[in-house]
Amino acid sequence: SMLNEVNSVVDFITKLFLQRNLESRVVKSFAESLRNAMCNYYLDHWFPEKPCKGSAYRCIRNHHNRVDPLFLEAGLCVQLEAFDLANLLPKEITIWVDPDNVSYRIGEEGSIGVLFDGRP
Repeated sequence: SMLNEVNSVVDFITKLFLQRNLESRVVKSFAESLRNAMCNYYLDHWFPEKPCKGSAYRCIRNHHNRVDPLFLEAGLCVQLEAFDLANLLPKEITIWVDPDNVSYRIGEEGSIGVLFDGRP
């Protein structure tokens, strides 16, 4: 199952949005939509026995104000446009979502943080 990995991303993004004083009702709806979008998107690209397989496909990235399609899809349900999402999210953020490991980097030169590590 990918739920732990997906939930770690959703929780991380939720905290970012709440820090920017986005209405909690909107954040909750966005979180649910993001969770569903990620699970559907990753469904045929999740290989616990080969965690690196499909890694690039699962990577979530905002780069130069280009908002990742998963964030755009989740934003539709709460009327958050690309412009709104670009202002709510870090300008440069990369999130690697792999079986048993979710990491992120803010900025191109930023250090890598771990959101989830399910390895024994």
